[in-house]
Amino acid sequence: MQEKERKAGNYIKDNTLMLLEKIMDTYTKTYKKDMVEFDKKNTSMYLNGLKYHLAYLSESLMFSSPELFLSAIRWGKVYMPSIKVPTDHINIILISMRDTFKEIMPEDIKNPVINYLNEALEKIDGFSTEIPSFLDENKLLKKESKKYLELLLNNDRMKAGRLVLDLVKKGKEIKDIYIEIFQNTQYELGRLWQTGVISVAQEHHCTASTQIIMSQLYPYIFRGKKSGNVFIGACVSGELHEIGIRMLSDILELNGWDTYYLGANMPVESIIKTIIDKKATVLGLSATMTFHVEKIEQQIKAVRESKECRNIKIITGGYVFKLSRNLWKKIGADTYGEDLNDSLSKINNIQSFKV
Repeated sequence: MQEKERKAGNYIKDNTLMLLEKIMDTYTKTYKKDMVEFDKKNTSMYLNGLKYHLAYLSESLMFSSPELFLSAIRWGKVYMPSIKVPTDHINIILISMRDTFKEIMPEDIKNPVINYLNEALEKIDGFSTEIPSFLDENKLLKKESKKYLELLLNNDRMKAGRLVLDLVKKGKEIKDIYIEIFQNTQYELGRLWQTGVISVAQEHHCTASTQIIMSQLYPYIFRGKKSGNVFIGACVSGELHEIGIRMLSDILELNGWDTYYLGANMPVESIIKTIIDKKATVLGLSATMTFHVEKIEQQIKAVRESKECRNIKIITGGYVFKLSRNLWKKIGADTYGEDLNDSLSKINNIQSFKV
């Protein structure tokens, strides 16, 4: 079945434009009477959404991980009310996809696709449209994290920065600040955007503000004794969500590692060269978007094929790996980190890799 799933995923990826046209044709012919205003604006919006659905479905099939596609559908159910689209339109899109695939997809790879879509249709009504606040999970700095977010949303980066620096001066652990304020605020910003409370511009601005504030802590981070271990942190090519891997690099630096944070959209050739030049111990690769999993797999393969990199340990992280707990094994990594705490624990004891 796994081979058929991979072929089906590649078929969708190779025929995306044709499938977009066919599915939208099915959608408009069957359901146009139920749509309020199917104008050019709506057409463009539905096409864009469908394009993402196909990308998520393709990647899920390629790695035999239906939970990746189900997560995308669950995410869409929360997001659609924020753009004033009824949630039952996801059901309609899924049915249109299934009907189209039944009609045009090659027989030998059709069944896995239909199964994934049927599972989504069976489960979608049970998906909640509510997401609890991530800041409520904080145990040490709940009050401070909520104040920090309030300041960011009010465009008061100066006060947000002072709040953080005051916590350091009072003896608060930088690791706790990174996890409870920076990490969980980022999760919360994503929730607020997904539910339509803030715009994508606000989310980006707040993220940029946090990156600046993080840099103000570097005099406290880059001053300890070094252990001789070397960490390379990067996002795969095309991935722009890079603040998580930067946080991990900073805390490892605080713990005595030499870290080289390469950031977002990093080509594998540059990663390999840095591993060799810096004699790295561990490589961390991060991705948030589901449709970047194949790129991580390709980058890991390229690193493994380099004779000079054969002994490096590879840890993956990012939202997509929380959705499918064995995904890291399927793409050839040594382990994965669910969050900052989990990643730090595994990296600080590299013998625990391949658990």
